[in-house]
Amino acid sequence: MLLPLARAVRGWVAVRYDCLPRSGGEAQPRRNEPDHPVASDGRWYVLGRDLERDE
Repeated sequence: MLLPLARAVRGWVAVRYDCLPRSGGEAQPRRNEPDHPVASDGRWYVLGRDLERDE
């Protein structure tokens, strides 16, 4: 999964994925313009602009 995300970051390509809330519950679909990946506490996160929420 990291290699396709790294390619999207490098090429400024929007990605679609399901985001699991920290508090639990159902996954929410997201569309993101990735800026860069970040590792924290053994997990990977992709920082970028959320196109659905304009954040």
